[in-house]
Amino acid sequence: MANIYDEVSVISEARIRLNFLANKEKMPGVVYQVFENNQYTQLNVPSKFFKDLTLQDKVIMAKARIKEFIESLPNQEIMISFSGGKDSCVLKYLVDEVQKEMGISEYFPTITAMEIFHPETFKFIKDMSRERERDVILPWIKSFDKLIKQDGIPMISKQLAQKISHIRNTQNHKTYIRATLGLDNKIFGVLPIKYIHFLDKELCDYKISHKCCDFIKGPVKHDKRPVFIGTTIQESRLRRNTWLKYGCIGYEKGKPATCKPLSLWTEKDIWNFIVEKNIEVSPVYKLDRESRLPKGYLRSGCVCCMFGLSLEEMIKEKTGIPNRFELLFASNRKAFDYYVLGEPQLWKPLTHLGIHLDIECEEYEKLYRIEKNNLEKWYSNKRENVRKILDEIELRNPSIWNNQDEKEEVLRHYGG
Repeated sequence: MANIYDEVSVISEARIRLNFLANKEKMPGVVYQVFENNQYTQLNVPSKFFKDLTLQDKVIMAKARIKEFIESLPNQEIMISFSGGKDSCVLKYLVDEVQKEMGISEYFPTITAMEIFHPETFKFIKDMSRERERDVILPWIKSFDKLIKQDGIPMISKQLAQKISHIRNTQNHKTYIRATLGLDNKIFGVLPIKYIHFLDKELCDYKISHKCCDFIKGPVKHDKRPVFIGTTIQESRLRRNTWLKYGCIGYEKGKPATCKPLSLWTEKDIWNFIVEKNIEVSPVYKLDRESRLPKGYLRSGCVCCMFGLSLEEMIKEKTGIPNRFELLFASNRKAFDYYVLGEPQLWKPLTHLGIHLDIECEEYEKLYRIEKNNLEKWYSNKRENVRKILDEIELRNPSIWNNQDEKEEVLRHYGG
């Protein structure tokens, strides 16, 4: 087995990463940032490089990375990051399997950050933990209520939430703000026009933040032991860039060593493997093993997380599967009333994202209509509202524009 690992896995992953780098000027594809030769460069990542890899190839590659990681850390206890989600279930299965093949009798323990789980997922994690006495469930560093009051609501994506938060709040961060608004070096990524209204703190009178996972999953990140993590590069640009920089195994100074053996797996790969190996997953997915597709939640994370919600809306249009908040309304009305209609008031950012929940709830419909009307009024006077945003940015950062023509250029781009 070791020879197969070496020949198929190590060479394949290295070849894919080198192909990405070698073809960055030639191949069409999505443009990503990558840290290369101590500076950020733009990189085209064409999906064609994944098409030649079968699920069997990816299983062999994943097991090779796991074996390599274990062998590189002799006599060390390695943790398995376990969220109760489908990816971490596959990860745990593969790590356990490799340990058996290597003759390691004592399983590596799992480590779980206490997210705002669905009750079914929390029970699933606790039941799994009871089977492995050394598994660890860590408490919150900060409650969700306190988090959104002090830092902000996690929404759109981590990168865009960070951009919006920085532009709304920071001073003396000229380079970042100018790049995010489309001026100068654009390596940080430009804020899309459709999200410009989130910079208006009167319309969007709530904080927006990318820090939620840092606090809720922070205990796992601060644990100094090496760890297996079940993330994939298809989930975000940041994860693709990290993989391009380090590969599946990372040894960063001052941080615990990490192994992410599922990096090249797709959503389809995960579900196919779960069905083929009859792996148990959280009941919130309502997995149909015949079609190999979930009929319930697409993700099992925090019930109130708004990251990736727009993608769920696109999937809903194609498949009819309700988004996470519509499912929450049907499965846990008490949690829905608290997070959406209660003090966190998630109905408001949901409306600002252009999302209308397909539920039968008069209170929600009333709030939605009021806020949709406010949003339409804002856009009816879009140019002046964008000018107000730029004036407010200039007030906090007086030297933000090199000249007034730049300000007018940004106004034309975002204000029409």
